[in-house]
Parts: sequence; structure tokens; C-alpha cells
Amino acid sequence: MGSMRNRRTRTALGNERLRQVRIAVTSGTIIFLFTAGIMGGEAMNILAQTFGLNLTAPATPVAEPQGPPVEERTDVPGIVPADLDIHPDRLYREYLHAPLDDDGETPFVSRQVAKSFSNLADMYRTRQAVDDNFTVRAYNVSTGEVLGVYTLAEEKAVFEETGLVLWSAIDRKRRDLTKKAVKELTEAGVAREDITVRWGRRDQILEARSREDQYIEYEVRLARYLGLSLLATEIGTVETFNNDRLVSRVGARGRYQMMPAMLRARSVHHYRLRTRGGSEIAVNEEWHPLLTMEAAFVVARAYANAVGHEIPGLSAYHTGPYNIFKVYREYLLAEGEHFDTATNVVGGYLWGLTDGFDRVSSQSTFRRYSRSYVPSMYGALKATDEIPIDTTVTMLAERMQLARGESMFLSEILVALDGADERLAWRVDGELPLYERFRVMNPHFDLPPAVSAGAVPENGDIYLVATTPASNVPVRFFLPLGAAAELRSRNIREIDYDTVFPYDRSTFQPSEEAVTVWDELYDELVADVWRFGFTFENRARLSEIVDRIEETSRYSPTHYRQTMKEIARLHERVWASSEFDKLAMLVPAARGHQRLPVQPPEQFGVNDASVGTNNLPPAVNK
Repeated sequence: MGSMRNRRTRTALGNERLRQVRIAVTSGTIIFLFTAGIMGGEAMNILAQTFGLNLTAPATPVAEPQGPPVEERTDVPGIVPADLDIHPDRLYREYLHAPLDDDGETPFVSRQVAKSFSNLADMYRTRQAVDDNFTVRAYNVSTGEVLGVYTLAEEKAVFEETGLVLWSAIDRKRRDLTKKAVKELTEAGVAREDITVRWGRRDQILEARSREDQYIEYEVRLARYLGLSLLATEIGTVETFNNDRLVSRVGARGRYQMMPAMLRARSVHHYRLRTRGGSEIAVNEEWHPLLTMEAAFVVARAYANAVGHEIPGLSAYHTGPYNIFKVYREYLLAEGEHFDTATNVVGGYLWGLTDGFDRVSSQSTFRRYSRSYVPSMYGALKATDEIPIDTTVTMLAERMQLARGESMFLSEILVALDGADERLAWRVDGELPLYERFRVMNPHFDLPPAVSAGAVPENGDIYLVATTPASNVPVRFFLPLGAAAELRSRNIREIDYDTVFPYDRSTFQPSEEAVTVWDELYDELVADVWRFGFTFENRARLSEIVDRIEETSRYSPTHYRQTMKEIARLHERVWASSEFDKLAMLVPAARGHQRLPVQPPEQFGVNDASVGTNNLPPAVNK
């Protein structure tokens, strides 16, 4: 679904068979089943068996790897991101490193756009992967030429000697250094409008990587599971430097900076729990990466499908999908007469970052931070992609909750686990008391530290329940891998063992489930979106497909099927918007190679003050 499965096993014979199956299905079989009213679980199984739809999904331009998968190195510990086949340098080489052909054109954008984007990407790779946090680098806006490099030498020496620094204080000094650099350059004859300055961030990027040591392996596995590249693993880095407790000025929360309404829609909640001491503790689930990671990546995948490709999809995660629709609309209005079979949404998006940026930013809230978002992700990845991911420190855990109607104190669970260290995968300092280890594994519980060694403080001894009384939200907590088996062996009956979700090497493995007709049709739709398939006909197709994907998830409620449903439903929601309508009005003319108007028709409502980011689906849009 939208490139969620491995695509490299499909044979030429399989592709031809699938093409014939699609024709047969769409020409009558599905219509018959709709009419008969039997498109339920049994009918889906019949279709899959009858038409041999136990194949992997068809290839789409959303995440097609370039060349064979690359094996992980065996001469270094852990996983080296640079070696993986989902690295964007391999997956999206034609966009990130586009070669110019003999005619001076790339397959998807003009030579000028390709050159401008190459300069922009290199600028942010240097900013994130080369220049440290004491460096200021000035560029020529048009050519990308480096005009000067300036350093806070004394502050850098202190940091290297002591390791102590307050980055906000360094940034204040860099602001003064920037003014000094610009003054020197203008006095030397460089026009002020030709100067742009970038501050290095390599030190903070490396710090951010160290903050995700316990979780980055899951980010990599989840990216592959959802058909995303390693760019997605940098969402937390560019948003917050992986700071789980950051709240933005507009209310976005956690390392992935999702808005509260979208967090709730993805089952990430706030609530309070009583303790044995009579006080209450706050529970903020966005503080735990294992509770927010999948929510963030599902939004990224859904947005990628909705806007046609992961590269603009990740930008949509930050700026909102409707801003990306506005980028596309301006691209079609400006460049529509050049639409041909090679034209795709990535080309339109890169035009919006480069030649079309002034036009796009004047018609939307797609401004400087939106422009730099994806280049910053790429630069952050390049800063760390040669550093092995140490899988020996990955948190191995079991997410669990109590059974309906049950309750117990945290201390009762810890007593049951006492003495079982050799049977549990504690990836926490073994010298810590069990209560302190629980605090480390459950940062979403705002627990007080222990007063005396080994004792559970009364105001930290949570009274656990299955769901919160007021909002019926499940109370979820984490214990080390093996804890469920240990608690069951100790006859702890309050745990709902059927809902235990393990985080280990098998989590987010590619699904082996049979592909249904609806998976295939959805992938086909997403492939068309890549070539500006924003049409009212495709929106109707999407609505029908999503209904059937949801039905499939009911008769087969696996984690994979539920994830597919969430992605497809969010995609549908994005398309049920006035911004989609405005884009869809332009697409047929562009795809038909008709000249588009220089200015959009009045009914497009470009200057309608009621249309903006405030009307976006409640998501990560900040």
C-alpha cells in the first residue's frame, strides 16, 4: 500500500499476470460482488485465491530503489545507514544527484532548477554535516559560491576543553558574528541581496543522534516497513534535535512535533494517575518515542501518498499538505505548457524550492523554514550516515496494559519482577533499583526519583488501571522483554496478555500477508498521483478503495492491516479539501498539454483569507 512492501521480487511474468487480473477485476468481477453485497472477508479471500493476488505490491515511483539492495557491513558493529538500500542517495538518486543530459535537461526539471536545487542541498549538507556550531558561512544567493567562513574560535576552544556549552548563548554570539560578516562583505562590494548566511549545526546533530541511541533502530525498521527512506528517520532531528519534551510556540509537542489533535487521533494521550501517597502524576505519552514514532511515520506515509511522493510528503509533514498543493498549483500555472510524460510532483516541488520560491511564498505560507526542511533532513542524515547504529543499546521492551476492570499498584509489578534479571532484557543500568529502571523505560510517566535506594516512593507508586475513568484511554507502560512471561509465571492475572506488544528485532518486519485487490488498486492510484494525478475521478476512486481497505481491516485486524487503514483514511481526509479542488481544476489541462492561464481563475480563491494552515487537518502542521 503506497510502497509498503518489498517490490524487488516481482517477475516480468508476474507483472503481466497482474495487468490481466486488473483488467478482469475492474471489468466485471468487483461490480458483481458489489451488486451482490458480498464484498466481505470471505469474498476478499475468494478474490485473492481466484486471481492469485498473493503477490507483492506493484512498483510505483514513490520509493523505487535504484539498483539491488545493499548488504549491511560485517566488519563493523551495528547497522551503518550509508550501506542501506533505503538511503536516499540510492532510492532517490535521480532527484538528489540528477545528471544533466546532452540537451541540458534532466528527466524531470530544467537545468536551472536542477542546478539551483543541487546548490541548496549542498548548502544544507555543509551546514549539518561539515560546519560545527561555532561556524558561520556566507554564500552567494544565486551561484552558491562561498563568500566567507567565520568562526567563534575562543568559544570553540572552551567547548573542546570542557564539553560544556549553552547553544542558545552561542547562537546569540553567532548573530553578532553574522552582522559583522555581512558588513565586511558589503564593504568589499558584494550586494546585500546576493548574500545568504548559514550557521553550522553539526555538534547539535551529533548530540541529537546520541539522544536516539535506544530508538533509532526502530526508526530504520519502521521506515522500511512503511516504504519510506532514511530521510524519515531525521524528522525528530530537524524538528527538535530529538528533544521529547519540547513544545513549540503553536503547541506542537514531542520530538516529532505533532499537534495535540493529531496526537489524539493517533491514540497518543494526556491523563493523570493516582498514587499510593494520595497525589497524582501526569502522563504525557508524546514524551515516549515508542508511543509517538509510529504515529509520526504513519502521518508522513499518508502525506507522501496524498501529495504523490515521499520528498514533498516529508515537506508536507512540516508545512502541511495544502501548502504542497499550492506549490503544485503555482508550478502548473507557471510551467504547465511544458508538461510531458516525464513531469512528476517531485519536479514541481523542486521548482517550488528554487526558481518558483518567490512566487510560491507570496501565495502561501510556504516560506524559508518550509524551503529548508527536506534539505536539512538530508544534511542531518549525511552528518551521521557513516556512524554505525549500536544495536546492543536498542531498548528491548514490551508495551502492556491491564485487563479490563483490573487495577494494581506499580510496586506489586516490581515485586513480581524482583530477582528475575537473568530472564529479562533490561537494557538499563543493572545497578539501578527496579523503580529507577522503570522510570528510565517510561519517560511518559512524570515520576519522582526514589528517596531511598530500592524503595518505591509513595508518590511514585502509581495506581495502575486498564483505562482512565474520565476518558477511557488505555494506560500503557513498558517493561523489559520477557516481563510478560515472567509475570504470567508468577500468576499475575491483572495483565492483559493478549495486548502485549513486543519491541525487538521482529518489530516492523515487512508484512508477509497476502496482498488484496484493494492494496493493488491503491498502489496503482498512488503511482498515478506521482504524475499529477490530482483529479476528481481519482478522488472518487480513492473513496471506494479506502472503504474496502477498512472492511479488510475488520475481518483481518492485524497490526499491518490497521496501519494500512490509518494511512489510507488520512490520505482521503487530505484530499477532501478545497485546496485539492483548486489543484484538480488545473490538472486536466496540464496533463492534456493545454496552455494554462497566467493567473488562476477567480473561482480558485487564491487570495481567500479563509484558506490557510489553520484549516489544515489537525496534524503536525505548525
